[in-house]
Amino acid sequence: MFLLRALSGLQVRALLSEAIANPASLGGFRATEGVLSLVRSIRRAAGPSEHLAWHELACHDGTPYPLEWRESRGIALAAEFEAIREACGNRPIRVLSAYRTEDHNTAVGGSKHSQHIEGRALDLAPPDGMTLEEFWRTANHVAGERKVIRGLGLYGSFVHIDIRPGKRVRKWSGSRALAELRQQEADR
Repeated sequence: MFLLRALSGLQVRALLSEAIANPASLGGFRATEGVLSLVRSIRRAAGPSEHLAWHELACHDGTPYPLEWRESRGIALAAEFEAIREACGNRPIRVLSAYRTEDHNTAVGGSKHSQHIEGRALDLAPPDGMTLEEFWRTANHVAGERKVIRGLGLYGSFVHIDIRPGKRVRKWSGSRALAELRQQEADR
């Protein structure tokens, strides 16, 4: 553990990813399932997926993503994030908002029934080199293919995704968001 504390988060992630992908890299011995399970547990402590850290899912008021939702919601949400990232050519995607406390959600003008309060939503900025419209289409495609994303919202500068329960997919956009998107496309 001392070694892990001395390394940066990125170094730890790289070592753990290598250990999971190639057990022989763990000092030359054959890793048992118990060792691999421990490695996976340590990896999950850093984040729910390869390109998403728990601190990125925390509320902007400083409240961490709830521990009781990490396995049941956080990992599934991260899997959809990773699918969208892959569909975008593995370009980095910035999380603008994720989990919100009720107080913070009210402060930012969020919906009373926001999936952010439930730890099931992400607001994502398009990756560099991709327009908002292209990003919106990509997120829609991933949602249609994987059938896990149940909420898709288009806003002026970002796309909202959520994994709310149910079978119905809900899509929405603000009129201002659409007007801005159309204007941006017309200006090109």
